[in-house]
Amino acid sequence: MTTEYIYHCEGPDCEMQQQSMASAPIAGWLQVIEGLPSLPDVYRDFCSWECSMRFAAQLDPPIVIQMEETSGA
Repeated sequence: MTTEYIYHCEGPDCEMQQQSMASAPIAGWLQVIEGLPSLPDVYRDFCSWECSMRFAAQLDPPIVIQMEETSGA
């Protein structure tokens, strides 16, 4: 018996999907693993770098680092 997998691109406004007999990662697609030490890993599938970047652009940055202002001498 074979197993068929259907991968859906998680990019915003992207309707791309791919059927495959192979488990992830499949050729031509990106599998991104989002991991934090205190949480389980989250696996995301994207059909292109463009969709990956559009998805990432919607997220808030995890850490905001303020630049120190130096006084001019």
